[in-house]
Amino acid sequence: MGSSLSKARKRRKKTSSAKTGQDVSGPFTDWSSSDSADGTASAELPLVQETAKIIATARAPEPLRSSSFRVEMVPSPTDAEILRDLRSQLVELNLGMRYAIRRALDSFYYPILTVPREIIEEIFVFCLPNGGDDPQVPHPSAAPMVLLNVCQHWRNIALSTPRLWCSLRVNLQAQRFKNSLPLLECWLARARSCPLSLAVVYTTYEANPSPDFLIWSLTKSCEQWQDVRLELPFKDLQRLTGIEGHIPLLRKLLIGPSDAYSAGMQGMRIAPITAFSDAPSLREVHLVTGYPFTIELPWAQLTKLQATSLSVCECLEILEASPALIECSLSLRQSFDSAGATRIPALEHLEVLTLRPSGFHADLLHCLSLPVLRELQFHIASTASSTDSLSKITAFLDRSTATNSLKQIYFSGMLDLYGSGRRIRELIQNGTRIGPPPDSRRR
Repeated sequence: MGSSLSKARKRRKKTSSAKTGQDVSGPFTDWSSSDSADGTASAELPLVQETAKIIATARAPEPLRSSSFRVEMVPSPTDAEILRDLRSQLVELNLGMRYAIRRALDSFYYPILTVPREIIEEIFVFCLPNGGDDPQVPHPSAAPMVLLNVCQHWRNIALSTPRLWCSLRVNLQAQRFKNSLPLLECWLARARSCPLSLAVVYTTYEANPSPDFLIWSLTKSCEQWQDVRLELPFKDLQRLTGIEGHIPLLRKLLIGPSDAYSAGMQGMRIAPITAFSDAPSLREVHLVTGYPFTIELPWAQLTKLQATSLSVCECLEILEASPALIECSLSLRQSFDSAGATRIPALEHLEVLTLRPSGFHADLLHCLSLPVLRELQFHIASTASSTDSLSKITAFLDRSTATNSLKQIYFSGMLDLYGSGRRIRELIQNGTRIGPPPDSRRR
C-alpha cells in the first residue's frame, strides 16, 4: 500500500515537470513530500508550485495575476513642480547643445563667423562710402544699409556699432520730407554719443513743410557735431541760436543759405547769425554766401577758409581777422571797390592761397604780404591792364620773402609771367613750378 502511494506521487511529479518544462525540485518538493499525510499540503501545493515557477524563471509577476505586487505612485504638488522644472532644464540643455553644435558646424563652413567682433566692426567702418568722412545720402546697396541684410549676426553688429551711423546727408525736399525727418532721427539715435558728420539741405519752396522738427533734432544733437554742412534759409539758420556755446566738438563748418541769391536780389536785411560765434574747436569754415559777416565766427582761430562771392575789401577784412590761416581759397566777384583797399599786416602762417578765376586778383595781391607762402593760384581779368597787373604781382613777390618757400604758381589770364623779370627767373631757378591751374589742365 505504502509503496503504491509513493509510486503515484512520483508519477504526478514527473507529469508536473513535463508540463512546465522546468525543474521544480528543491526544498519546496521536499516540504510537500514531508507533509503528504496532511490534507492541507495537497491544497497548498499549486500555490507553492506557482511561486517556485516565478522564482525559477526570474520574471516579474503578471499584472492580472499578481495585482498585489503593483503600486501606483501619485506625486505630491511639490514633486510635480520639481519634475516640471527638471523637464524644462532638460529642454534648455538640449537646445543649448544643438546651438553649440550648429555654431561649430557654421564656423567650419563659414570661417568669417570666427573673426572677433571688434575686427568685423572695423571692416564695416571701412565699407562706408569715402571712409565716412563725406556725408552721403543713404542707399540700400551701400554701407551701412546693405550690412543689415546679410544675416542676423551682421545685422546685430551693424546696429550696435555707432560709428556706422555718425555720418549722414539729408535732402529735405517736399516729396521726401516725411521720410527724411524720421531717417535723420533714426540715424542720430543709432549714432548714440559718437561725433557726428551731418549735411542738411533744405530749400524754401512753399511746398515744403515747416522745419520745426528739423531744427529741434539738430539742436538736440549739437554737442556731438564735428563736421556740419547746413544749407538752410537765413531765417532757419537764425533759429539755431540755442546751440551757441554748446558745440564743443565742431571742427568743420559749411554754411550755405539756400536763399542767399534771392535775399541779395530783394535787398533783404539779414540779421546776424550768432549760433557759431562760440565754437572752441572750430578750425575749418566754408562760406557759400555773399554775406560773410552776417555769420559771426571765431575768425582768429581758423586755419582753413573757403569763401565765395566776395569783394576785394571783404577778402582783405576776412584775412586781417584770420591771422592763423594756413590754407585759404577765395572767390572774388566783379566789383570796383578795390580803389579803397589798403595793405594789411603780413599773414605769418598762410601757406596756400587760391584765388578762383574771377575778379581783379592783382589788386588783392597788391595788399598782401605772405612770407611763408608755398602755393599760389590767381587769375588776371581780361579787362585789367597787363602792365599794371604785372607790376603789382612783381611787387607782391618782392614784398613777400617767399623766394625759398614758394614751390608752385598757378595762374590764368592774359599775362606774360614768364618774361616778367628778375624775380620770376629767380623763382624758376629755385625750382618753383609755374603754369596754368590744375583744373584747367584737366579740361
